[in-house]
Amino acid sequence: MYLIPQGPQGTGDFAPRLRKSKYRDGRIPLDGRGFGRGLMQIDYDYHEFARTGNWPDPHENINYGCGLLARHKKQLVSRILLDESTLMRAVIASYNWRGAESHKSAQPQKRH
Repeated sequence: MYLIPQGPQGTGDFAPRLRKSKYRDGRIPLDGRGFGRGLMQIDYDYHEFARTGNWPDPHENINYGCGLLARHKKQLVSRILLDESTLMRAVIASYNWRGAESHKSAQPQKRH
């Protein structure tokens, strides 16, 4: 992972974004830092914590990221029947792709 500065207070994901956001005027965050904030790379555009929270603190950043993973897992389990291995991959994919939006189109399935 490439962070500037290196360590838990660094940011990553410096690729300019084409879509505008209500949180920035241009293609990068207003502070000029990357979109991924801290160890868990909390996204600036999608999480207020990355804009205003104590994201540089490793403990708070990891707790926030783990909370996101737990919510994504809960949402996936309520909508889709998956084995544990596939569920874990889906949770990680949802974390890396704007969270819950990655599984909104999934069709609910009845549990037997």
